[in-house]
Amino acid sequence: MAEHPIELAYRAHVYVPAEEYRRGLQKKMYNPIRTTPALVQAMTHLGPQGMSLAEARRRAKRAVQEPRADRYIESLDWASLLAFLDTIALFLKAGPQGRKEKGMRKFEDKGSKTLLPAVVSQQARALADRMQRERDVNTNKLKKMGAHVTAARDKWEALASLARFFPRKGIPKGYVDALVEQLETTELGDFKQVMAQSLIFYEANLIESRRR
Repeated sequence: MAEHPIELAYRAHVYVPAEEYRRGLQKKMYNPIRTTPALVQAMTHLGPQGMSLAEARRRAKRAVQEPRADRYIESLDWASLLAFLDTIALFLKAGPQGRKEKGMRKFEDKGSKTLLPAVVSQQARALADRMQRERDVNTNKLKKMGAHVTAARDKWEALASLARFFPRKGIPKGYVDALVEQLETTELGDFKQVMAQSLIFYEANLIESRRR
């Protein structure tokens, strides 16, 4: 069983046969993309007084299709179970929703390489230049996403922060996917620096382009 709850939630979301649901090979009424958020809403609305912990756990096991999660679900109290399901729903939302739609890049933790300051700046500039070619970018939304990532205490929290803002109008998919790829191999502190500097360079590029 995964030790980190967000990692387990990510595994649970990956385990869902999303392609089968999108192609109509599975009944949509059982699709966790629908059932998990619905369960979160029901738990939030009813509270522990309206839905017992035992009932919430039973429904959670039906909604979550990751076999390793059953025992973990049994160990959770009400608040922790709600947070766990909410995180799964977050990753499901960031995945493909329609037949032609592509979700957020899949994450695979490959290490935590420390970057030299010059490399941090170089990679940040590359991200900023890439974003410069995108349309309808909302700087305020990017800053909000950056604030969430800055508050992350580990890679899994950083990944959840990126998923929270995907898909969202004004935040380019290519930029988020590039950040996920960066997160796979980079030490968390350096990753935060790359993202923060990319936003600074992007704003500088905007100012420069307006002067021309």
